[in-house]
Amino acid sequence: MSANKSLNIPTHYNKFHILIHWLVVVIILFQMITGDKIALEFLAIRNEAITNNGNTSNSQIHILGGVFIFLLMAVRIFLKIKFGIPIPTKKTNALLKFLSTFVHLGIYFILFAIPITGLLAFSTVNVDLAIVHKILVNILYLFIMIHLIGVAYHQIFLGDNIMQRITSWKS
Repeated sequence: MSANKSLNIPTHYNKFHILIHWLVVVIILFQMITGDKIALEFLAIRNEAITNNGNTSNSQIHILGGVFIFLLMAVRIFLKIKFGIPIPTKKTNALLKFLSTFVHLGIYFILFAIPITGLLAFSTVNVDLAIVHKILVNILYLFIMIHLIGVAYHQIFLGDNIMQRITSWKS
């Protein structure tokens, strides 16, 4: 990871941070696929059509995915603290810096809250927690869309090649 020599601020993300970022992306996509099935299982458990013994493979996989996301996000926080993160590009104005910080913090918060609410909802068959879980998932989708729009704006309109920071394995 190269750094600004005078301030020792990284210009790219740490290799492990990059790996975790893309692992979380893949797991989120997988969670999207398995989410509808676990919702149906939750409803069946609530209606006592099946028991909540955790033996359905879809439930186990979806829950394991959520736990894995939670753990990866904890490691990601540690990596941010240990190695720092790149400063915004010179073309990023104050409003974009604020929006970027807000969206990134929102994604981090939600990626901790979703697994917690999902696990608690499923293990206690609590409908209110299941609703909170679903609302958080929808907010995550909104934040992801804003994040992707921001990346596209940087790449296309600002031309600052911001994607290289999270895809390059520079040392």
